[in-house]
Amino acid sequence: MVGANRRARARLVVSFGTLMMAAIHSGASAQTPAQSQQLPPVHVDAPPEKRSAAKPKPALRPQPVARRRAPPVVPAAQPASREPTTDVATKTQESVINTLAAVSVLRQEQITQAQPSRLSDIFNGMPGVWFAERGDDPAASINIRGLQDFGRVAVLVDGARQDFQRSGHFANGQFYIDPEFLGGVDVVRGPVANVYGSGAIGGVASFRTKELSNIILPGEIAAGQTHGMFGTNGSQWLASTFAGARGPAGDIFAGGVYRNSLNYVEGNGEVVPNTGSQTESGLVKLATRPAEGQELKLGAITYNTNYDFGQTSGSEGVYATNVQNQTVTGQYTIKSPETPLVDFRTNAYWNQTFARQTVKTPFIVGCGPGCNIDFTGPVGTTSSFMLNTGGFDTFNTSRFDAGPFGNAVTYGGDFVSDTVNVATGADPGAGAHARRQPRSLWRLRRMACRLFDLV
Repeated sequence: MVGANRRARARLVVSFGTLMMAAIHSGASAQTPAQSQQLPPVHVDAPPEKRSAAKPKPALRPQPVARRRAPPVVPAAQPASREPTTDVATKTQESVINTLAAVSVLRQEQITQAQPSRLSDIFNGMPGVWFAERGDDPAASINIRGLQDFGRVAVLVDGARQDFQRSGHFANGQFYIDPEFLGGVDVVRGPVANVYGSGAIGGVASFRTKELSNIILPGEIAAGQTHGMFGTNGSQWLASTFAGARGPAGDIFAGGVYRNSLNYVEGNGEVVPNTGSQTESGLVKLATRPAEGQELKLGAITYNTNYDFGQTSGSEGVYATNVQNQTVTGQYTIKSPETPLVDFRTNAYWNQTFARQTVKTPFIVGCGPGCNIDFTGPVGTTSSFMLNTGGFDTFNTSRFDAGPFGNAVTYGGDFVSDTVNVATGADPGAGAHARRQPRSLWRLRRMACRLFDLV
């Protein structure tokens, strides 16, 4: 308003000066030329206060207003952190969408949402992945693009290979893990993951069990998680508890799962035999960070299940089966904050799978008059199979720039040993399976190297 009034006064002054000039010119004809020359010139000047109108104060006012209206700054790394990453295909951490392989990942939220009772429940909808399962066996056998068994699909649990196999009229390669333990799964389809050996032509299935970061919130030092489930058909029970704490020395995490289900009932009301099982599992993990960029993780998993193994029709032999699976792992990583040439990881593991079967119902087939084939032996006949797998893998990734390109070179190798022990007892059918014969397998994986991978 002040500026407007000043401009209005300036216009009035100019108009008054114009009228004076008109009056002077109108009376000039009655005066002599000398008098007209002596008249002083009329000057119209703006008021002195008009110069002070253009002050910088109004120009400074929009700056705080602009700062208030500006949206909060979001770090560029936050959206990128939501993109899942994997290092299974190439041993180099990268986003799944940028991995030059057919990779699918499952994270904790998706696994929890599925509420799985069997391992295959969390893989519904994943392309190219199928599970060969039996209703009378809680074991899992993964099939990728039609390939399974005999090492065609490398199965890892916290980096430990699961190589247990038994020959029979079902999937030969089996592994045991309670889905309640899982914190993430990475599946690589096809033979692109040759860093796990050329034999894994079907792909790789890498399972990661839960750890403290899956249940603790930022800023917390301790957390716990409990889950329960009940099903009416077959009286299915599930109870799990996980707890952990974080301190200056490191992290500690432990948990246990109890799962029990009886034989389920068909729609016509008949009980389906040999479809129940009872499982107890536990895990413990320790982590320490001795220096910046270094971390040491130790983990142990135990799995114990009891079930009746036999055709669900009940017309063939039935085994009372007990399976125990033990896994111990140790992982050390170092990522140097001074140089990008050091991104080192090594993992050592031991896994043991022990299966004991006791005949409950013999299976004897007649082959003619006076001819019978006893496939199981008498009631109480016991057979056991045990596989010990030990090994380690180590590798390092060096990153550097060469001209306008960023490069990563990953190099390393791994070693694995399988030792089979068999106690056949009086089972006449045990000797018919070559995989049940005692033997020891030693395999050395070739070194894998990725050169000039553009990042």
